[in-house]
Amino acid sequence: MKKLWNQNKVGTLIISCYRSGTHFLQDAIAEHCPFPTEIIGEICTGNSIQQLIDLTNSNAPYKLCILNNSAPKFYLTTAEKLLSNWHVIDLTRHNKVNHFISHWFWFQNTLEQQQNDTGKFRHHNTDHSVYCQYLNEIKKTVSLDFVIVWLQEQLINRFVKSDVSIDYTELIEYQSDTIRWLPNSYENIQLSDIIINHKEITDLLLNFNITGHN
Repeated sequence: MKKLWNQNKVGTLIISCYRSGTHFLQDAIAEHCPFPTEIIGEICTGNSIQQLIDLTNSNAPYKLCILNNSAPKFYLTTAEKLLSNWHVIDLTRHNKVNHFISHWFWFQNTLEQQQNDTGKFRHHNTDHSVYCQYLNEIKKTVSLDFVIVWLQEQLINRFVKSDVSIDYTELIEYQSDTIRWLPNSYENIQLSDIIINHKEITDLLLNFNITGHN
């Protein structure tokens, strides 16, 4: 558990991508951390890292931040001095097939629904029956370009220096009585249930293996 924070830093910065459990991890750190923390949430939602710079120079308490947006990360690939102020966690989701299933359902919500968590597919803890209800409605042919762009947005994470790496599959270890691990219930839903050209999409997702390149 202690690998989730470093009191000698200004805070913990979770570098990840959407649909990877970042908010759960942030809440778990706040729950277990033995000293005061401030939950900042998503930062640098535009194309600038200015917010990260401002937070680095701000006063205590220990800050908990999430950086999912890909554009600002391009400024961090050589920003070792800036990142040295932070305890950086690389939160991965190696199973790209499962990740894309989650992404595709979430993508069906409008941007406003995503931001307010008001869509039929909720941010977390959506019941399996809800997904089954809409399988035929969302099943489409998906452009390979759409998937490639989605993967490209995650590729930059491998080039941002981190202190520790955690995978989505490990997050359940950090739940507590008050911070529960409540993932969406996809259960037996396969890519073939929601994507018409699932074979070529599956091949592309399985080919995306960049573990150990950080």
